[in-house]
Amino acid sequence: MPGHKETNILLVEDNPGDVRLVEIMLTQPERYRFRLSTCPTMAEAIEVVSKENIDVVLLDMSLPDGEGIENITRLKSREPSLPIVVMTGRQDDDFAITAVKAGAQDYLIKGKIDEDQLSRALHYSIERKHLQEKITHMANHDQLTGLSNRGLFRMRLEHAINCADRRSESIAVLYIDLDHFKSVNDELGHNIGDKLLKEVAVRLIESVREIDTVARLGGDEFAIILEGITDTYNVAAIARKIIDTV
Repeated sequence: MPGHKETNILLVEDNPGDVRLVEIMLTQPERYRFRLSTCPTMAEAIEVVSKENIDVVLLDMSLPDGEGIENITRLKSREPSLPIVVMTGRQDDDFAITAVKAGAQDYLIKGKIDEDQLSRALHYSIERKHLQEKITHMANHDQLTGLSNRGLFRMRLEHAINCADRRSESIAVLYIDLDHFKSVNDELGHNIGDKLLKEVAVRLIESVREIDTVARLGGDEFAIILEGITDTYNVAAIARKIIDTV
């Protein structure tokens, strides 16, 4: 559709005839806007997805330097969330199931697809990725403030501890509780209380570095993980900054 974001597709295919056919098919549908890049080998494909903003890969399963499911796993190991639509001449239900389990979003048979089928497969694979990202974000973040929730906080804390051990560094954990927050809700209403929590979240984020984690544990309780600590004096200074800012 006019005005819609252009979708960046990488076609990994070594057959010039199949490349040309895909180019023709993707110029037909008017409701989707595609920009097609091509490469004939897995090595080039991995380099492209590492450097460029690719929305979806259209992947042949038989390439000069890669064959079968290996092609999917190699791309997924580089870019785990990248949507992949398989395009192959192999009509085999068991193989198709294996490809999907390996991470392919869809499975198309060469010679049996038309413009609309190809366009829909590419479009829906991207939509499924966005839906999965939204579900994952909702599961790991506080819905009111957008901060990490208790579950994600625990995972990041474990990761920070492991990294600190390897680097012989320290971390600091700050626990923040808002005094008299219940009075705000009781006297001014929960809507004002929610606005207050959102503003506190913004100020906490602004008080630390991007590598640090700010989480809402629940109610009026927040926590912060400070990484790469070499001097406890710095932690005290950050704590004072947070108190002053809030």
